[in-house]
Amino acid sequence: MGPRTSRGRLASLHDPRWAQRTGRDADTDSDRVVTDRPERWSGKSSGCVSANGTLHWAGKNSGWISGMNLFDLSDMRIAITGAGGGIGAATARVVVAQGAAVEVTDLESPHGLAAELSALGARASARAVDVTSREGVEAWVSGSQPFDALIDCAAICPFDDWLNPDWEDSRDAVFRINLGGPLNLVRAFMPGMIERGRGRIALVGSVAGRIGGVAASAHYAMSKGGVHSFVRWASKRGAAHNVTVNAIAPGVVDTPMTANQAFDYDQMPMGRKASAGEIAGPLAFLVSPAAAYVNGAVLDVNSGMHFS
Repeated sequence: MGPRTSRGRLASLHDPRWAQRTGRDADTDSDRVVTDRPERWSGKSSGCVSANGTLHWAGKNSGWISGMNLFDLSDMRIAITGAGGGIGAATARVVVAQGAAVEVTDLESPHGLAAELSALGARASARAVDVTSREGVEAWVSGSQPFDALIDCAAICPFDDWLNPDWEDSRDAVFRINLGGPLNLVRAFMPGMIERGRGRIALVGSVAGRIGGVAASAHYAMSKGGVHSFVRWASKRGAAHNVTVNAIAPGVVDTPMTANQAFDYDQMPMGRKASAGEIAGPLAFLVSPAAAYVNGAVLDVNSGMHFS
C-alpha cells in the first residue's frame, strides 16, 4: 500500500486517550467533550490534537479548520537537497510516509532513492543540483513545477586542522556549500513562495553553531552559526506572506559524514549519536501544518547536550 496509509502508524505513537478532551465551550461557558466539528471555530481556549494528529477545535484567531491533520503532507510538493544519503535521504523517507510528493537532489542525482520511494507508491523524482551554483539552482527552480517546501540538507564537514598550510581550500569549500548553498536556495525559492502566499523552508544548522563544535573544525562551526543567523534574517522577509524559514541544530548524527571520526560520547547525554531518522522527524515537522506559526526558529535536536 502507498505511504499515505502510514498515518495510523504515526498515530500509534500517541496515547489513544488524547482523542477526547474536556474544554470550555465558547458559547455556553460550560465544560464539554471536544469532538470534530465541520465548521471553523474560534473560541476562548487553545486547540486540541487527537491521537492521529487531527485538530478538533481551535483557539481564537487560530485559522485552523476542524478535522485537519496537522502532520499530513499529502497536498505538498517538497524539494530536498543533499538527499544522496544521511539526513537528506532519511527526511525524504519520512515526508513521503506523511503523504508528500518529493524531488530529491544532490550533486549526483539520487535516482536510486527516488526509485525506492516510487516503488512504495510515493510521488518521487530526482535530479542533480549543485547548490553552490546560483545559476544552476535558479534554473532548477524556474524550470520546475512550484514547490510548497524546501528542506536543505546539503553540507560538508571536513575534520581537518586549521593550521594545515592548505586549510584555506577546505575553508572555501565549506563556505561555498554550507553558506552559499542556503543563500542560493532560499533566494531562488522564496520569491515564488511569496507570490503564491505560502511556503515552508527548513535548513540544517548544527550544535557546532551553538557551542563551537564537538569535533568539527573552525570553518564548519562558523558556517553553521551563519546558517542560524541567516534563518532569522530570511524569516523576517517571508513572514508577512505566510512563508516561514526555520532550521534544526542537530548534535552528532550517525551518517557517512561522521563515520570515521572519533567522538567523546561522555559529551552526549544519551551516550550515542542521533540516527538520521531522529533528525528527519523534526525537519518534517517544520514544513508541516503543525508548525504554521513557527518562524525564525532554530530547533535544538541534541539529546540535551546544549540548551539555547
